[in-house]
Amino acid sequence: MYIYFAKKNYLYPHKTLLKQGMIPAQILNYVVERKIGEGGMGTVFLAHHLQLNRKAAIKALHPLYVSNPYIRERFRQEAALLAELKHPTIVSLYDYLEEPQGLYLIMEYIEGKPLDEYISQVSGPISEAKTLQIMAEVLEGFEYAHNRGIVHRDIKPSNLIVTDDFHAKILDFGIAKIVEDNKALTKVGTRMGTVLYMSPEQVKGEPTDKRSDVYALGVTLFQMVTGRVPYNENKATEYEIYSEIVNNPLPRANTFYPSVSAHIQHIIDKATAKNPADRFQSCALFKEALLKHSSSEQPIKIQSTQQSQKTTTTKNKVKNKNTTSYTFWFFALFLLLLVSAIVFLNPFGLSIFKKIAFYNNEKQDLTKKYAYERQLRQKAINNLIAYYQALETHNFDNVAPFYAEKVNKYFSYIDVRPDPDIKASLRNGWKTYPYEKHDIDTTSIIVEEDSLQNYSLQYEYIYHYKNQNNTQNKQVKRTGELKFDKNWKIFYVTNLENE
Repeated sequence: MYIYFAKKNYLYPHKTLLKQGMIPAQILNYVVERKIGEGGMGTVFLAHHLQLNRKAAIKALHPLYVSNPYIRERFRQEAALLAELKHPTIVSLYDYLEEPQGLYLIMEYIEGKPLDEYISQVSGPISEAKTLQIMAEVLEGFEYAHNRGIVHRDIKPSNLIVTDDFHAKILDFGIAKIVEDNKALTKVGTRMGTVLYMSPEQVKGEPTDKRSDVYALGVTLFQMVTGRVPYNENKATEYEIYSEIVNNPLPRANTFYPSVSAHIQHIIDKATAKNPADRFQSCALFKEALLKHSSSEQPIKIQSTQQSQKTTTTKNKVKNKNTTSYTFWFFALFLLLLVSAIVFLNPFGLSIFKKIAFYNNEKQDLTKKYAYERQLRQKAINNLIAYYQALETHNFDNVAPFYAEKVNKYFSYIDVRPDPDIKASLRNGWKTYPYEKHDIDTTSIIVEEDSLQNYSLQYEYIYHYKNQNNTQNKQVKRTGELKFDKNWKIFYVTNLENE
């Protein structure tokens, strides 16, 4: 796997760019065929390799973000991390291409259905036997990633693909949010879809680790065996779902689908425990517990007495012969494992092994930085959503705690104070528009941190409103910019189109 920094000869422009997304007709050795998906950060295209006759999914970073150095660096870092993941259940990254006009991720193309669509359109509640098969493969993939210091933090059924031959593939380790189903690609998962699988520590903005992934996989297991999510996302608000996640256990699975066994319920309960210390401490332990009950129920084959005697005689004949062979291979395997451990773990810090060692300092620093950015982004999203929910109450006492003592910019106003300046502005607005709602596209959010630990957010949202004279709701799409100080107090808020 090579990371390409493009020169002109790597990229072959067409006379006209594809109408679907302003992308060159050929990238490296891949000919672009058509657009198959679109999300908050970019557009995805189906392509094929000129010589290998291999399909690929190419994700092109949205033109709005190409010139942003923070997004470019993040894209590069995530590509480097994903390139390290080589596992049968994880969608592979073939290449990464970077040039001034665009950034492109060239990924394995998977034909199948996202797990959520497979449940809703094909299977309904999945049988326990099939659930064990798919979940075991998924757990193997996440155990592999976790052992390399990579935590997903956004596991949900739309990121798990059921292939046509009924195997599992894992998408989106911070990059891919696409899948094609019979040549029709679904878009990136919605904001509510992500919330439903958050762990309590994610909701509270606390540090997360691989046990947060275990929690999300427990919720996914619930959906597989019941055919539905544990919360009613059509009626409950995000705040209500957050409260359920933090305070209450998941509903009993058999209240939605009576065939769910006590064993599966026990696995769900442990995986979704509120305290991370009470969950499975790894996906390997999760898988072991999941399959233990299943293996104990396999029918036992009983040999006849005559067959048993023949088997015993044969075993005695070969026992002495095999003892010497087993001893030799045992020591050979031990020596091989010892050498491999020295090479790949590099416990003595030998310079010759630094580039290939799994746990070198550079990779550890990159993993820590990646984890910090994911945690920071989640906390920023939680605070942003909470702020807008407070605005929608039309009660300034709920909004005031979000502001700093002095706000540098509040739309067209400069250097104002929450009370009385912003308070008066909000009350006038609320009087004019008695109904307001803000639907934030969390996939569009860009979070940047400066040297003073101020956090700048840019995001898209749909503003729903109704004034006193209208009986119908109206809506408009906007791009907002908001800045928090290091104490997560707002000191800057505006809409970019108003600049």
